[in-house]
Amino acid sequence: MVATGRKNNAFDTMTDGDERTAFDIDPDAVDRAQEIVASLADEYLQWLSADIDEIENSLPEADKNPQRVDQLRRKAHDIRGQGGSFGFPLISRLADGLHLVMVSQDGPLSRDGADLTRGLFAAMRIVVERRASGDGDETSREAVDDAILKVENRYDGP
Repeated sequence: MVATGRKNNAFDTMTDGDERTAFDIDPDAVDRAQEIVASLADEYLQWLSADIDEIENSLPEADKNPQRVDQLRRKAHDIRGQGGSFGFPLISRLADGLHLVMVSQDGPLSRDGADLTRGLFAAMRIVVERRASGDGDETSREAVDDAILKVENRYDGP
């Protein structure tokens, strides 16, 4: 598309031609938005629990099928992004560990990979059960740290 030098009339109308127009923020709208985000976080934890169940049930198949490992890698990638978006960075950290396990597999899921994956899921369940948003509580952080340390020792270690 070639620029014609014409101004965008819709933008001019929205800003009254002055790009420096201040926007008033309605505190009630902010409160409503925060309530919506909080309700979505509740729903996210339910979705995540279902995802964990689905993935855990597929582990026996992944130790025979490299395509299933790739599906688990993609699911880990999705969970990693969702965790932060819904205010659960501990989940994102665990999903990052899960992603590392999956990309480190050469073919089907190894026994070590399956064991580490189960440990990551156990930590995810703790975060979900405790609804550990943000930095979480001590129990959640310890579970996450322990699961991630095991992954790092296996795949990043000396």
